[in-house]
Amino acid sequence: MNENKSGVSRRGFLKKVTAAIYGLLTFMIGLPLFSFFVSPAFIKSKFKWIEIGAVDDFNSDTPLEVIYNKEIIDGWNKRTVLSTAWVFKSEGKLVALSPICTHLGCTVSFDEVRDSFACPCHGGLYDREGNVIGGPPPKPLKRHEIKFEDGKFLIGEPKDRSTSVT
Repeated sequence: MNENKSGVSRRGFLKKVTAAIYGLLTFMIGLPLFSFFVSPAFIKSKFKWIEIGAVDDFNSDTPLEVIYNKEIIDGWNKRTVLSTAWVFKSEGKLVALSPICTHLGCTVSFDEVRDSFACPCHGGLYDREGNVIGGPPPKPLKRHEIKFEDGKFLIGEPKDRSTSVT
């Protein structure tokens, strides 16, 4: 008789042990390979400080649209896109606003007659500080982080502000 008292043959036992070893090896090799190929899709792009000009170039109280190149890394793709910011002096300090409407992401423009930013898509209006004064936008325009180095004006990632419309 080939079976022992527990009813498991030697051949059956060895098949199960071999299958378990192969399964463990497959898991140990497969998991790192899987994470190597999939993880870049979940990495957030890091925003670097971008020089947009000399500090002396921005002395106006009237918002100036500044166009700059921004490098974006999404997963495996690295590309450069054109972006814009509205830069002006407010109470003696430089301000850089994102031109992206907080309603549906359209690009706002500055209306000198109304002294406000207007969204062409759904009629959103923002005052010169980026606060909502009319229309459907739920939040004010984002403000870029700013810093100055060696007389150069640099902007960082646009950030949400705490003020919102009720």
